[in-house]
Amino acid sequence: MASRSLSIAISPGSQEVSLVPGETYEGSFTVLNPFPDAAQVGFRVRVAPMTSEDETFSLDFDDATDFSQIVSWVTLEPDSGALDGHTSTEIHYRISVPADAPAGGQYAAFLVQALPNDTAPAESSTATVKSSSQIAMLLYATVAGETRIEGTVVEHSLAPVYLDAPLKTTLLLSNTGNVHSRATVTLRVFPLFSSEEVYSTEETPTYKTVLPGSRLLFEQVWDETPKLGLYRVEEEVDFAGIYTVESRVVLFAPFWFVILAFLFLVAIFYGLIERLSLRKKSKKKVRKKS
Repeated sequence: MASRSLSIAISPGSQEVSLVPGETYEGSFTVLNPFPDAAQVGFRVRVAPMTSEDETFSLDFDDATDFSQIVSWVTLEPDSGALDGHTSTEIHYRISVPADAPAGGQYAAFLVQALPNDTAPAESSTATVKSSSQIAMLLYATVAGETRIEGTVVEHSLAPVYLDAPLKTTLLLSNTGNVHSRATVTLRVFPLFSSEEVYSTEETPTYKTVLPGSRLLFEQVWDETPKLGLYRVEEEVDFAGIYTVESRVVLFAPFWFVILAFLFLVAIFYGLIERLSLRKKSKKKVRKKS
């Protein structure tokens, strides 16, 4: 039989839970073998710490921090199994929160790995496994107590001139609190002398969750930026109790247009200098005659 890759799915992709020190929380998520004609797939589940590796929110599931102590509080049932095609199973987890658990955010990932054929039950031997796969259900937990929602805008870049390039904004946010915070960024573009939007992400703003102690970079691009024009660009940021709007007049122009405009301004400046020089010379002649 032709070889095929293992495929598993998970639902939901993330969960947010509230925890109380000294108490227990129980939850669940679903693991699926989504395709009707798929071979039986074995799987294994483990809990891993979740941290933000860099400013692009590349998640790391290896390094433990004070914000991933929750990993040692979790038990799973079951932590392995097998799924026929187009079937699913429920994975239950229990979080036993210590009485002295620190207030604030705790973050983990439930990693579900599809197993190669030789580790799955014998019924799946009709297919040759090409590779295994792994997916994650992200867990955002908040432990009751003294939580701090704090953050800063580290950098906000919006250039005044774009030469033969689409509009691109960059925004760097830092979470200085002890709990995750959701950032919402909206971009709007208006003609210079009009309040009618020509582009807006208001209906589809950018949402990202910033973990405590980490930074996150936002980039927004207006792909249909005109070749030539003068516009007012606004970028709205709502993050960790901070609400700010960056507004700037932006010129979109090809490089040759900027060169021509520069030469035109130089010509005007030179003409003004020449005119002033001629006026001074004519005044000197009038004084000599008198």
